[in-house]
Amino acid sequence: MEKTKSSIVIIGCGRQAAAMVYDLCRFGSDLFDSLVLADRDSTQVRKLTSRVRLALAKDRVKPPRFIAQKIDAQNPARMKRLLKNCRLVISSSHYALNPLVARAA
Repeated sequence: MEKTKSSIVIIGCGRQAAAMVYDLCRFGSDLFDSLVLADRDSTQVRKLTSRVRLALAKDRVKPPRFIAQKIDAQNPARMKRLLKNCRLVISSSHYALNPLVARAA
């Protein structure tokens, strides 16, 4: 029985996240339908998306569907709504926020 693909959520959109997103797109695109890029700073999400799209274009890889979300990881109710029904959560946020992200997941 084939598993249904769904979204992968990346919390925190700095440089480490850019490397993860690139690798997911390049080597794991069969695992998801979309990547949700979440950060409290929407500028970070735009920068990450631009960097990854440019790198993928150089490698002739079609980018997936990116979904940008502005979120504060310190808001547990909002985090739970964001993470509901996702396939995987990857925290690339500040280490102090990891327990909050883990509880929401």
